[in-house]
Amino acid sequence: MKNRSYILIFCFISNTLFSQVILVPETNYPFYSDIIKFRDSDEYVGNLDILPINKSTNLELQPIIPNQNLIRKNMLKSINRLRAEYGRRPVKLSKEICDEMKKVSERNPINYITWATYGFYSDFNYVRHFENREEKFCDFLFDIMSVTPELFLELINKDATEMGFYYSQNEEDRTYGFNIFLH
Repeated sequence: MKNRSYILIFCFISNTLFSQVILVPETNYPFYSDIIKFRDSDEYVGNLDILPINKSTNLELQPIIPNQNLIRKNMLKSINRLRAEYGRRPVKLSKEICDEMKKVSERNPINYITWATYGFYSDFNYVRHFENREEKFCDFLFDIMSVTPELFLELINKDATEMGFYYSQNEEDRTYGFNIFLH
């Protein structure tokens, strides 16, 4: 019986020592992702390298282009899932904000933006192995935002009640654009 106690104590201590909780940089919040991980950059001091969790992910492959309408449909579900992980209430989608962001982003800079990014189709390879690629690509975008503490805190802001976003894909230069606003 005494040996079993020692084995249980050893297992507990080794699990505690070897399981490291990764935190969102400069916060005390745990970082949750089943798509990416990050580490300090080998090349640039103060920067982070974003890496796929799945070791078989090849970012050089010809990407499978997700359906942008499905991405748009999954955006609200994805951000509310992230907010729920941190005990925050869901936000509602504001069609008015989305429409305004679309009009303005196609012509002029937007005055009210939480975050804007543009990337290459090769980013789609991060979610290539998932069955629900469009949903996971939304998660990927929020995971990327969560690596920056200011953006992460904006995403989980307890006072936020609604969001708007604009997402588009450009076949010619094989890029995508994403703008989001929470308030």
